[in-house]
Amino acid sequence: MKNCLKNLFIFFYLLVFSNISYGQNTLFKDFSEKIKQNIKENSMSYIKNQQCFTSYWNIIIKNFHVNHIKLFAVCVEVDPSKKINWDNPDIPENSKVKTVYIFGKDMTEKIRDELSKKKTGFFFKNLAFYKPSHPEYKEDEYYYFE
Repeated sequence: MKNCLKNLFIFFYLLVFSNISYGQNTLFKDFSEKIKQNIKENSMSYIKNQQCFTSYWNIIIKNFHVNHIKLFAVCVEVDPSKKINWDNPDIPENSKVKTVYIFGKDMTEKIRDELSKKKTGFFFKNLAFYKPSHPEYKEDEYYYFE
């Protein structure tokens, strides 16, 4: 009986350890490459130069690692060559709240640190979205990439 419990404990330990060790830890650069490939394959498109003001966010953890961050934000297009007005932005009344997904181990850590410092405004150079004809399409869902 002791031997059986010992083997069960070892099996459980190895199972948990393998999930922690081999959890999905994609880098932001790798995720961006996947998005660019989808754009080339014409399943995605993107918008540029978005100034986003976050109202709410979720940090999604899988296998004991931050998997991605989901921001709920109002975004407006800005001209990056002009000074961006962070204090009194010109947000149209008909603006919708967008869901912005941020993947990549390095980028999620950076954004999480900024959110913990109470930063709610972000500038996103590129936000990708699935085209309406694609099965993964959801209205107002975007993916940050560079």
